[in-house]
Amino acid sequence: MRRHHLPAAILPLLLLSAPASALEDVGECYAVVEAYDQALSEGGIEEGRAVALDAALGAGLSACEAGDLAGAEGRFAEAQALYAALDAPPGGTAGVSDADFWQLADYMWGNRSYRKGVDVLHFDMTGDGDPDLIGSLEDRDNPDGPFFQVLVVSRPAGGGDLQYGFVSLPYNRETQFSLCRFEDGATATALRPRQLGPEELAAFSIPVSANAAEIDDSLCDTLRLLWPLGAMGYPEDGLGMRVDLILDRN
Repeated sequence: MRRHHLPAAILPLLLLSAPASALEDVGECYAVVEAYDQALSEGGIEEGRAVALDAALGAGLSACEAGDLAGAEGRFAEAQALYAALDAPPGGTAGVSDADFWQLADYMWGNRSYRKGVDVLHFDMTGDGDPDLIGSLEDRDNPDGPFFQVLVVSRPAGGGDLQYGFVSLPYNRETQFSLCRFEDGATATALRPRQLGPEELAAFSIPVSANAAEIDDSLCDTLRLLWPLGAMGYPEDGLGMRVDLILDRN
């Protein structure tokens, strides 16, 4: 399908440069969302590629309607990066797509997982130069208690089989990689990129990417989730090659 790249004139300036840097009211939030809707409808974006963008816009609008303009700014900034990736000119490396990620997310978390509050980060966790998609979700429906779960989805630079890793971490257990939460059940667990230095990398027995995902529950020592360099993975359920991620307590 041939892509039609939109002229900048049809989009508001706030969408192209600083889409949420100075939101003043919910009306401006609606304007941002409408601008993206126009861009997607006229830009020839293939169905299924903009699910993460739609989720970010929906979360931003919900934050606006709740009066949380600062939270909306963060979500719209995420949407800006997602749109830039969708509208990039053809010719780069294949990389992983939104459709790749949400297919696996639906397998792990059930259909329409984007409606369940999955937080998605975009950064090169595997160390191959292409951005990966890293999603996290707190599963509160498990009969064994809540779990914080992370899904990493990647595709090797230049194409190849889809690769993914998945971890499910319990709270308040007597295990090395348990997370902590308050007695009333409240949690504040966050996932963020973390760059490791040479001394930290030297502590591992196998080569790992320096681009870790750090898991911080605000109570106990942080955990680091790492991708083993050169990992090919093993086939599982016909979804791609599953890679065993490395967990480390900071």
